[in-house]
Amino acid sequence: MLQVEVVIFMYISIYCMKFICCIKRFVHKQEVCKTIRGLYINKSLHIDKRFVPKQEAYAAIRAGKFSTVYTGKRRKKEIERVSKMLNTRTILALVAFLVGPAFSKWDGLRVTFGRDPTTFFRVQPRTVAAATAQGFVPVNNDNCTASSSYNGRAYVKHGDHSITLLYDVNGFIAGIQAGITTQEFNANNMVYPNPNVRPPFVTDGITNDRFIITAYFTDPSTICSVGRFQSDFDLEGTGSGLWLQTGSYPSNVTRIPMQESQVGAPWVEGRCFPVMGKHYWYNTTKTMDCYDVTPVFLLYNGGQLNAFGWSFPLDLASPNYEHPTAPVFPHFFSVIPDCLYQLPKMSTMHIFLTANPFINNC
Repeated sequence: MLQVEVVIFMYISIYCMKFICCIKRFVHKQEVCKTIRGLYINKSLHIDKRFVPKQEAYAAIRAGKFSTVYTGKRRKKEIERVSKMLNTRTILALVAFLVGPAFSKWDGLRVTFGRDPTTFFRVQPRTVAAATAQGFVPVNNDNCTASSSYNGRAYVKHGDHSITLLYDVNGFIAGIQAGITTQEFNANNMVYPNPNVRPPFVTDGITNDRFIITAYFTDPSTICSVGRFQSDFDLEGTGSGLWLQTGSYPSNVTRIPMQESQVGAPWVEGRCFPVMGKHYWYNTTKTMDCYDVTPVFLLYNGGQLNAFGWSFPLDLASPNYEHPTAPVFPHFFSVIPDCLYQLPKMSTMHIFLTANPFINNC
């Protein structure tokens, strides 16, 4: 067990060093370089006035955001000086700070894997108040029971139903949906979802021109009745578990094991991918039909469930989707289904339930 912990510690240290090496990429105009989990390095990284208007630069200095402005060779030396400051002890301090809460409660909600953490791993609001402030709008007049197909107050942003956030009667996060319109299915020249995946796909119960797939973070039977209170949210974070709706009604759900050791058939163990986790796929085989399998995967880190995702055999246009190609399949699957190589394109979405998925290492 100690050897495993040492290996995990080494991996995390490597990721911290990689992160530190990329720090200067995160400095933009008046913004201070922000590190993971809200740590800041103030007055050590500096902006280059060649890229910032002079008045704006000195206004930033007066505001205390930067201690000075460096250019040319002086800027290079300053970056080297800061790099030396972030020595081994700093790395170990970061690791100690991060490892403690890494696999505890679900303290965040992020979506979409990508190389650039400033563009991907998008933070999602976990209260109705935060959602409204960020431009999300209610789908069903903010009615928790408006649809017979799911429970929750549904909110979307810019009309993009690929991320439909569900909140309980008290305004706390309760689940997430992916919605796909009939027009999007038609654009892929296919009749999907076919009967073998209906459910978990069901019509939205409102317009009925959209199919949805739903996951809940709290017991769906309480979402529109008692909901959660602030004390519950403070204690549990994003949720207390993961329920996949596997029937036509929100009472038809399957609860996902929180412990990796409890995962069994029909889930099939896949590969570990850093920052994502250990994948588990639903009933996958080498000879399966990609259009007949429940499009959900699970992700475990440190033996705990802390992420999951959707995997659709479609070319979906929303920027919230990822589009993995054949070269990466061996990194996700232990046994790669042959049908994956026949798909024009896949659309997946990783959904992270912690604030810092960057340290996920299975």
